[in-house]
Amino acid sequence: MSLLPNRRGPLSIVVQLAGFAGGIALLAWCVREALRPENRDKLDRLADASPAQITGLLALSLASLAVNGLSFRSLLFPVQRLRVADILAVNSLCTWLNYLPFKLGAITRVLIHNRRDGVPVFTIGAWFLGLVLVMLAVCGPLIGVSLLRPRVDALWIALSLAGVLVAAAVLHMLARAASGDHGRARATSFLSTLTLGLSARPFAQTPVRHAIAGADMLASRRSFVATILWRVADLSLQAARFMLAAQVIGHALSADRALLAALAFFLIGVFSPAGMLGTREGGTAWLLPLVASVGEDTSWFAAAVLVVGASELIANTACAALGLMYLRPDRLLRAAKPGDTRPPSAPPSPPE
Repeated sequence: MSLLPNRRGPLSIVVQLAGFAGGIALLAWCVREALRPENRDKLDRLADASPAQITGLLALSLASLAVNGLSFRSLLFPVQRLRVADILAVNSLCTWLNYLPFKLGAITRVLIHNRRDGVPVFTIGAWFLGLVLVMLAVCGPLIGVSLLRPRVDALWIALSLAGVLVAAAVLHMLARAASGDHGRARATSFLSTLTLGLSARPFAQTPVRHAIAGADMLASRRSFVATILWRVADLSLQAARFMLAAQVIGHALSADRALLAALAFFLIGVFSPAGMLGTREGGTAWLLPLVASVGEDTSWFAAAVLVVGASELIANTACAALGLMYLRPDRLLRAAKPGDTRPPSAPPSPPE
């Protein structure tokens, strides 16, 4: 089965290109805001940034990229085990391709993991859905608490921690109820009842069993907790990067603003329909002033967002080039053969 669409309709192509052009326009707007006369001194400070500050920005971007890749590996682990080097190389390449339209990053990730690593396509779909659910379990409560109490203090930390724990616990319990043979039997019985017995054993079909493998991933306590922690670590790294970027241009960004900026930057990138280039920078630079105090100077926000985007682009480009060399481009489009040297996957592990 081909993993690439056989044909893209003209309307789809036009929409993707228009969306990509919109992202470039947002990036241009962000650059224009950063180049306003009142920001000239901030650009001078950027030119005088210390080696430690530049190294810190790049290190935080590299760490965020690695943590994001490890979250992919930890969630898939109960179903199929991939080597750390493999998952980091694929994540680096696909993250860079996410700058471009037509969902090239997602398509490439499916293509490589299916043909190179032997992960079934339906399992990959369940894997991606599981990651989205984990992301919502972490980001949803943080956004809600931040909107109700837009400053980080002891109460904010307590409410955020409680919200994430409750959301994660609910998601984990639902996954355990739907995982394993017993979960599939319950789902089969329920679906059979709904269809008046017309679908007696729908979950015996191989594609369907692969498609609901996400429940087994989320039901593994160890893998689920690890994925949650990787996601929290990634947001923390991105918030620290915004704080450092503000410091580079001579401003201080509080932890609560930095976290909101990190959430906006991350979520806009995840859900951008036509590539994340420009949409994250423009969207974040537009949203940050909305949470500013009355009369607060927000003209420098765009410059800080651009510093974050530029440091990430440099790190992602370098890692994508290394990942492409590691993955061997001549092998990416070939189906896996019995003599391939890729590591065999471990058999699925029962939920813990």
